[in-house]
Amino acid sequence: MNRAQHARLARALIAKCGENDSRADLDVAAAECRIGKSQLSDCQCPNGVAYMPADVIADLESYCGVPIYSSALAGLFDAPKAQGNLHDACCEVTESAAKLQASVRQAQADGALTPREHDDIAKVIGAVEATLEEAKAVQRAMEANPRTLKAV
Repeated sequence: MNRAQHARLARALIAKCGENDSRADLDVAAAECRIGKSQLSDCQCPNGVAYMPADVIADLESYCGVPIYSSALAGLFDAPKAQGNLHDACCEVTESAAKLQASVRQAQADGALTPREHDDIAKVIGAVEATLEEAKAVQRAMEANPRTLKAV
């Protein structure tokens, strides 16, 4: 995992901590771990030298209830298993989302939604989520293998 990826994960985790609080994201995150706002801010800088310490990751993920950073790190072990083309995977997401839209439109054409239609829509939503997870796996695999990314 490169420096920019660490910074992106730190930003996402800090933002998640402040999601349901009126205080600034850094204020919330700093109140929930052992390091201060300045150090947390440094962890978000892709050109900096600071990395978020493991215990701080654990504290913040525990606070927000979502393993944003640690699941990405754990996903590195699974990354080589993900095969595919990111473009194709994203097209699958779009196509499955279009099927969801068509299903909802058809189900609500009569102005009512039956329990069976509701269940059918839930299945289509599951399919959309599955294609999105596959696209994310392909993207993580690409990030884990720097040879697949172009330097810009």
